Amino acid sequence: MNLHEYQAKELLKKYQVPATLFIYTEGIASKEMPEAISWDQLKEMEASGLVDIQAHSLSHPDFEQKRKSMSAEAFNSFAVAQLTKSREILEEKLG
Repeated sequence: MNLHEYQAKELLKKYQVPATLFIYTEGIASKEMPEAISWDQLKEMEASGLVDIQAHSLSHPDFEQKRKSMSAEAFNSFAVAQLTKSREILEEKLG
């Protein structure tokens, strides 16, 4: 957890301020992005009762650029996958 995440977590806890995090699941800590927030950190924040975790997308794409570069049918499939699969992964990992 980096300093800013730690400070935010401590401030939420100190002042009992609820927050919602909209997570793109490909942005969770991995070998490629070890500095990113981890699944364990998300679980801990959610367990505090102050943080609600919601799905954003799989990869935080530029939907406007994708729409311009794909057929309508392909874009629709892409968008649905981005929005639904991220929620499925969050439910699987966080319960």
